[in-house]
Amino acid sequence: MIITTMDGEIILSEGHYDIAPDKWKMWLAPNLEGISQSDVTEWEIAESADERYFNVQSFVFDKSTSPLPFDDDPAYPDKFAVHMLYDVSTYAALFKDLSVYSAELNRLRKQIQYEKEHDFLTGIYNRGKFAEFAKEEFRNYKSIALYNLDVNYLKRTNDTLGHEAGNRLLLKTGESIKAVLNDNIYGFRMGGDEFLIVAADPGRAGAEEILSRWQEALSRVNEEEPVPECVVACGMAYAEAPYDFREVMDEADKLMYENKRAIKISRGDDLDSR
Repeated sequence: MIITTMDGEIILSEGHYDIAPDKWKMWLAPNLEGISQSDVTEWEIAESADERYFNVQSFVFDKSTSPLPFDDDPAYPDKFAVHMLYDVSTYAALFKDLSVYSAELNRLRKQIQYEKEHDFLTGIYNRGKFAEFAKEEFRNYKSIALYNLDVNYLKRTNDTLGHEAGNRLLLKTGESIKAVLNDNIYGFRMGGDEFLIVAADPGRAGAEEILSRWQEALSRVNEEEPVPECVVACGMAYAEAPYDFREVMDEADKLMYENKRAIKISRGDDLDSR
């Protein structure tokens, strides 16, 4: 039991509760005014100086209406607060442990969900997430634009410069895709050297603008890191509702291969080079 003034100053403390005065006043003082003699108020858990925790039940005693049930020594003010403390340290510690466990479980759950949906190397969505979107969401826009991307010379880079350099090509492609993403533009690594951008309701002019922004982003990452050069073929297909999503995919795929062939011809490369 603890007896305090209405300002939270301790008059009497029995049970050797080592309550830090500042913490005690912080917990109780703002609330004491609302206690009436007939009410018992249960406070939040009060923290002690030695890291023990107490559940506190309090009421106000008014000497003008009720006789003191104990000696008036020391002299008590006309009104004072009586607080019954119940040690709940064990439960508080358990609650803390459970809170930490719950937070860690939530973090792991989010991490698992993230890894399930994202490509581990580039950080953009993976093929599984694309399949999830493609079932319904990508089929219900007023207009849609698909950009089928394929990284040129990945095998040659792996063979001549090593797989780390090959990974840099994939990462640079991912960086160029991230530069154009927003709430209506989605990026996916479909596997290997294949990537896909899907734009929701872009309009034809918007679809062309997205292509231009992606090309600029790719040029920028190559300027920042010239070697290995990242060369990416792209086929863009645009359609307005009603459209067949599979047909738009096929059109983007066909245009990508045409672009890949044109890039190799312009560079004087073997058309079968990878």
